[in-house]
Amino acid sequence: MAQVNREQRLMKAVEHIVPIFERAGYAVPVVKVSVGFPSTGGKGRHLGQCWSSKAA
Repeated sequence: MAQVNREQRLMKAVEHIVPIFERAGYAVPVVKVSVGFPSTGGKGRHLGQCWSSKAA
């Protein structure tokens, strides 16, 4: 069995969640997820951060 990394698991979660939002009437844009360090350099606890594609 192939090893699954964190980003692949996050993308599978997106694939699962998008139809739920769409059935509720929300338009979901194309989403890219990745694993990295928070903007504060890892100080404190973070569940996630959202960044505009213009920031990349």
